[in-house]
Amino acid sequence: MKTTIFIGIILLAFFFIAKGQEYDDISEFGVYQKNWSLVKKDGLYGFIDDDGLEIVKPKYDDISEFGV
Repeated sequence: MKTTIFIGIILLAFFFIAKGQEYDDISEFGVYQKNWSLVKKDGLYGFIDDDGLEIVKPKYDDISEFGV
């Protein structure tokens, strides 16, 4: 029983580690828009909000500041 619980905990830990590494790079929040962060995935850029929700899917080769 202890072994089953231990294996379950290890599998959950691996799941959450893999889920947390969805992006290659996450920049500082608030640089482009309040509560947004520039993210990079497979060489393409997009945005997430501070809850981790994808605002702009990473599909752009480059994103520069806007609304300035």
